[in-house]
Amino acid sequence: MFLFLKIFIISYTFFFQYVIFRRIRSKFYHENWYKAFTRIYWFLVIFTEIYFLLYMFSGRTFWHTFSYFYFRPLHYFVLAWQYSFIFMFPVYLIFMFLKKAILYLEKYFYQNKTNEKIFYKKYISRKDFLNKLSDTAIDTLPLSVTLGSYGLMLKNKEEFHVTRQQVKINNLHDDLKGFKFTHITDIHIGNIINENYLNNAVKAIESVESDMLIITGDIIDSISHIPLAQKFFYQLKDKFKYGMTAILGNHDFFVDPTLIETGLTKAGINVIRNKNNILNRGNGSINLIGLDYPIEGRRSREKRMLLAKFFFNEAVKDINIEYPSILLNHHPDEFAFLKNENIDLVLAGHTHGGQVSFSKERDSVLSFGNSFYKYYRGLYYENGTHLYVNQGLGHWLPIRLNCPPEVSIIEIS
Repeated sequence: MFLFLKIFIISYTFFFQYVIFRRIRSKFYHENWYKAFTRIYWFLVIFTEIYFLLYMFSGRTFWHTFSYFYFRPLHYFVLAWQYSFIFMFPVYLIFMFLKKAILYLEKYFYQNKTNEKIFYKKYISRKDFLNKLSDTAIDTLPLSVTLGSYGLMLKNKEEFHVTRQQVKINNLHDDLKGFKFTHITDIHIGNIINENYLNNAVKAIESVESDMLIITGDIIDSISHIPLAQKFFYQLKDKFKYGMTAILGNHDFFVDPTLIETGLTKAGINVIRNKNNILNRGNGSINLIGLDYPIEGRRSREKRMLLAKFFFNEAVKDINIEYPSILLNHHPDEFAFLKNENIDLVLAGHTHGGQVSFSKERDSVLSFGNSFYKYYRGLYYENGTHLYVNQGLGHWLPIRLNCPPEVSIIEIS
């Protein structure tokens, strides 16, 4: 199945690149610059396709090895080029359909108006003008997206945004008031998130005093990066008096949850999988519940929600209901039912805060995450339960706009 998917993606991108080339060729074959364009275009196609083939069939090991030697701007250009052709093909087909519809309407409305058929000083017809304009926009779409994505990748800096939130928890013992959690998520340690990036992240995490480190999933993107993840957490293990606790996200399950759990445990992390731990400070106690990502239900929200409810019921079987409860869950969507389950605070990630936003306002229609998630960034409060969705410490695609990597400090009172 996965082999078929890999072959499909490679064939799909190559086909789209060939289609774009044929369309450009039909219009500019006699231009002086066409031969030079052909050489450059096919060099980029072949180079990026070979690069992607190595990635697909050797796993992220190839990118991990290459990441220590590559010229970063070139690496980012390859990513921008390939992803633009992967994701823009459906958009391209929609634009082609719209073009046909516009030309049909133009013909329908102007077919009996011969005096309006000439658009500009009798040199070009309205139909030819619309054809040229739409073709130019459509054929340059992948290149435009490539350049835009490439610019955002180069613009991104490894500057981590430290946020602070105070959360009021009912019936919290005085000995636990003022307890601080450092919350990080979606580190995606792998081909993009390398050792240099992680060293800068350590500095950001260590810059703020805290009692405990919480990681809410999507920690490692490939088995080969487990040692790098262990090195990262080794640097932090003495920073937190009450240790480090983590749950697993969907990317961790894509790799191997058992191996990742073992690797993280060796690094000093307490991995909670559908169970409840008791956090004690002085005479105060609090339930710390961790849920697995329901990977088998990832393709259906309804199935994922049912599995998450099953995991939750397993985790709280022997819970002490007299203690307040903090729950770690990778996907914030589950807050839809968790807010009705006598939970005081839910910590989540997954959304990367939308990753790209053309507005700094969370509820703006210009915020990308707002189109896909009800809960995707920051603090929410519903039905007596708080939810905090962290923007993510890392990413698997190096594009962030108005959504920097985040280290959040949650203080309970």
